[in-house]
Amino acid sequence: MTISTPKKLLAAAMLTCSVLAPVAVYAKPDTGAKCMQQVQKRSFHRVMKFYRKLDLTDTQKQQVRDIYKAYRQEQKSLRPTKEDRQAFGDQVKALVQAPDFDPQAATNLVDQRSQLRQQQAVANIKLRHDLYQVLTPEQQAKAEELRAAKKARSDQ
Repeated sequence: MTISTPKKLLAAAMLTCSVLAPVAVYAKPDTGAKCMQQVQKRSFHRVMKFYRKLDLTDTQKQQVRDIYKAYRQEQKSLRPTKEDRQAFGDQVKALVQAPDFDPQAATNLVDQRSQLRQQQAVANIKLRHDLYQVLTPEQQAKAEELRAAKKARSDQ
């Protein structure tokens, strides 16, 4: 028994769609401000999902939101502008294209970038500290239990 041409075309179209669908689903969005906002929202929702397990009061929930809002503003101020990133890239390019390598200039560039990342890391630790301080001692104990359980699951 032979398969008719329309059925072959339909089968080919379905096969093509099934092959290309995962590519469309897992395609990465454009980088930029919108992407950064999405990352921040996911991060906040992940934090709130964890804190939901701790049965926060409405006051505590509002404190967490306020702390997180202040953190986002601080991170926004620490983020280099497009011009800063372009200038850094130009400086690196100049070092690479120079006839003689200047290790001191390269070290200075790396130090500038390291200081910025250090400030961001300190702000992140401060966020975690401030969020932890919102919790009652019982909630802090439960949070430690949840973290230990998560670590045990990830170690397996």
